[in-house]
Amino acid sequence: METIGKRIAYVRKEIAKLSQTEFGKLFNVGHVTVSQIELGKQNPTPQQLKVIKTKYNVSSDWILFGEGDKFGNPDTAALIAELETLKRKNQKMSALLQEYMEEPVMPGQLGKVKGNRMPVGTSKPRAAIMNVERGNGGDVTKTVTNTLKAERRA
Repeated sequence: METIGKRIAYVRKEIAKLSQTEFGKLFNVGHVTVSQIELGKQNPTPQQLKVIKTKYNVSSDWILFGEGDKFGNPDTAALIAELETLKRKNQKMSALLQEYMEEPVMPGQLGKVKGNRMPVGTSKPRAAIMNVERGNGGDVTKTVTNTLKAERRA
C-alpha cells in the first residue's frame, strides 16, 4: 500500500471491520472526513494516528511510511532462533526429568511406610504415589515430603 490513506483504509476495513461512519466516530469526524483521508485529499491528525496505532496495535512506521511489519512485530528470524533455543533446553529438561522418574528405589531407601516396602525398581515419585493410592501414605504432602527427604539422605 503506497499511501497513508490506503493503509488507514486497510486498518478500517480489514482490521477494525468498520464502516467509514463508524470509524469516524472514533475521532469525532464524519464519513466524509474519513473518505478524504483514505483518498489522500486530507492528512490525518497526530491524534487520529495515535488512536489508530493504540486501538488496533499497528506500527507507526507502517502507518506513516509503509515500512516494516504492520503490527510492529520483532524480527521473525530472531524469534524463531529463540524458540529453537528454548526447545533444546526443554528437551534437555525433559530428558533429565525422565531419567529422574526412572531412577529405581533401592530396598530400604524409602524406609517402611506403614509396614509396606516398595518393589525394587519402583521410581521414587511412583513409590510415594503408590503409598497414597494404597491408603498407606496418609497425607499426600507428608508422603511426598518424606520421600524427598529420604532421597536427599541417600
